Amino acid sequence: MPSQQPPNVPKAAAEGADTAPAPSLWRNHDYMYWWAGTAFSLLGSYVSVMAFPLLVLFTTGSVFDAGVIATAGRIGILGTTLWGGALADRVTRKLILVAVPLVQATLMGVVAASVYAGHVLIPLLTTASP
Repeated sequence: MPSQQPPNVPKAAAEGADTAPAPSLWRNHDYMYWWAGTAFSLLGSYVSVMAFPLLVLFTTGSVFDAGVIATAGRIGILGTTLWGGALADRVTRKLILVAVPLVQATLMGVVAASVYAGHVLIPLLTTASP
């Protein structure tokens, strides 16, 4: 009597045929670009979390303004965490993955230019806080 296989299992799988292993993510160029971009973005965010309040403290001497910058960064993280998921459900993910880092880089470029010019603006740093 022939052996019966379960109804929804292909014949090759029922006989124990080996399947090809999944390709490594290290060979996927899109994944590597995303991974590298995310790593640099996180590094920049964590450096700016510490650098922005110190920048304000050293340039203005105001501990209050440094606290405002640090608080604005935390509120920004809370706001983007709460609303980011809903936005990701409604907008193309590729657009988010491209547009958000470009906006971050533009803001950091404006901050760097203002610091280089010697004009540290509290509203600009509050807006650009990570």
